[in-house]
Formats: sequence, C-alpha cells, structure tokens
Amino acid sequence: MFLDFSTTLILFAAFCIGLLAQFLCMNYFLKKQFLDIPNTELKKHKNSTPFSGGLGIFCTMIASNILCIAIGFPISDLVFLNLFLPLSLFLCFGFIDDFYRISPAQKSILYSVLAVILTLFFVTPFLIGVIRFVLLVYSVFVMINLFNLIDISDGLLASTVLPSFFGLIFLAFFLKLGGTFLFLSLSVAAIIAFLGFNKSPARIFAGENGSLLMSGLMSAGIFLFLWHINFFKLLLFAVFILSVPLAEMFMLVLIRSRLSIPFYNGSPHHFGIYLKNQGMTSGQVALFSFCSSSTAVALACLWITDLISLTQTIFLFSVGFAGWVFLVYSPLQPLKKIFFSIKKE
Repeated sequence: MFLDFSTTLILFAAFCIGLLAQFLCMNYFLKKQFLDIPNTELKKHKNSTPFSGGLGIFCTMIASNILCIAIGFPISDLVFLNLFLPLSLFLCFGFIDDFYRISPAQKSILYSVLAVILTLFFVTPFLIGVIRFVLLVYSVFVMINLFNLIDISDGLLASTVLPSFFGLIFLAFFLKLGGTFLFLSLSVAAIIAFLGFNKSPARIFAGENGSLLMSGLMSAGIFLFLWHINFFKLLLFAVFILSVPLAEMFMLVLIRSRLSIPFYNGSPHHFGIYLKNQGMTSGQVALFSFCSSSTAVALACLWITDLISLTQTIFLFSVGFAGWVFLVYSPLQPLKKIFFSIKKE
C-alpha cells in the first residue's frame, strides 16, 4: 500500500480537501473578523490576518480519515477515535489562547493537561511504567512549546516541521507500518495545503490553534511507534528530527537568560528574526529552516537504519548545530554577506 496508485489518489484527495477547508475557514474567519492584528513589538505583519490554519488542518484530517475508513484503507477505527478527542482538545485550547491571550502560567497548566490526556489515550503508567509515562508526558509538553515558539514568520512553522513528519513517514515505511504511514502522510497533505495559504505573503496564520494541533499530530505520530521500536531509541529519534525547533528553544532561553528576560516572556530573539536582520525575506527564512530540518532528518534516518553509529550521529549533529548557530547568530552575519555577493553578481 506504500504509495501505490490508490494511496496516491487518497493523498491527492486529502490535499484537495485541505485546500478547500483552508479556503472556507479563511473566509469564515474574515467574515467574523477573527483576525490576528499587528499591534505589538512581536506582531509586525502588515495586514490583519485570520488565524484559521489549525481549524483547516483539523477539518482536513477528519474528512480524509473518514474517507479512508469508509473505503477500507488500513487506518483502524480505533486509531481514528483515539485521536479525535485529544486533537479536538488541542484545537479548542489553542482557540482559547487565540481569543483570550492567557498568561504563561495558565498556558503551562493547559499544556500539561493536554500532554497527560494525549498520552493516556495511547498508554497508561501500568503498561509502560511511571518513569516512561512521565517522560512521554513531558515530551508532549516540550513539543507543544517548540511548535509555539517557532511560529513567528510566514510559512516558518510548516516548513520546519514538514521534514520531521517525513522522517516519521520514512520510519513507518522502514518498519512496514501501513496504517501509521497513511495517517502521517495524510497529516503532511493537510499541512502542505495549509502552507499554500501560509507562505509569504500569508493569507492565513496557524495561530495558537494551529501550532497546538500540529504538535498534537506530531506527538500522536511518534506514539504510534511505541510498540514497534525501542522506547529510548524512539525518543532519541524524535529529538534528532526535531533538532531545529530544539535549537531554537535552547538559544532563546540562553539569550533571554543573558539579557535577564524571563524565558517565558516574548522577545525579538527568535532565529527567524536574526535571519531577517541579515536581509532575508520570510520565504528565504522558511527555506533555510526547511533545509536545516531536512538535513537533521536525513541524519536521523541514517542512524535509525543503522547506516551510521550513534557516536557518528551525535558528532555530526554537534558540528551541524555549531554551524547553524554561526550562520544565524554570528555578529559577522555570514548569510548577509553571501546574499549580498549573489545579488551583486
């Protein structure tokens, strides 16, 4: 079933459903004036923009999963029902933050509740042990924050996490997990459809609802492998494929700490802003992040298939992280010089 004609047709249908869902949600939000208004230091977009991305992705996932179940594709009813409720909560909690702008403390509580609920829909402490259960809950909590932090520019969130989803798709293919492969592929189709409206200049934003929903999809996708691969190897693979968002979080905390800014407070120190200060456009920032994430995912896939050792993988990631930090944060602004020389030619 891996990318045969029927599967390809289903994925194309999901993409078309995604485009329609995003278009309808965008127009509904415009009509109701549910808009992200540029009014703070961090919100510098030119026009008020509907934050309907998450709802469009959610509608796409519902419609495409129901379509698969209806025609007998290998996504079980159990998997669909297990994901429907927690992902609905991810979406709803995201809208609460979009409309009411809750405090960091309230966010932490909501994120923790979401992490516990999603984890419980897959495993319990009695099945895998308390320590492993807590690790899974914490990983979901971190994932939510990662996706939330990186969503600061047109197309950046989707461009950064798409390679991570492709990494999970590769793992599903490698382990011959047809249902997981299809579910993750449908998630990618929905996110690509969203990216068509979110690329610069963005016609819609993901909003908190979108970043929360995508983090929920990623977490669920990882959990689908729990019974098919070593627990700690799976967690390490997740760290590798999400290394760009993790690097963003690490540098944000480091910079804010040095500037005596609470790590949970917003500040213009995201890597996307540093790249824009080097003269890059939103589209170029998204492309840079996509390439960085794709490189990390490629290395992770080489490791998970035992083509390179863990020691080699850690060494390559260390070198890659050092290079990434230099390109983004160096006062020499190397990317600015590169783009300037290209433009001169």
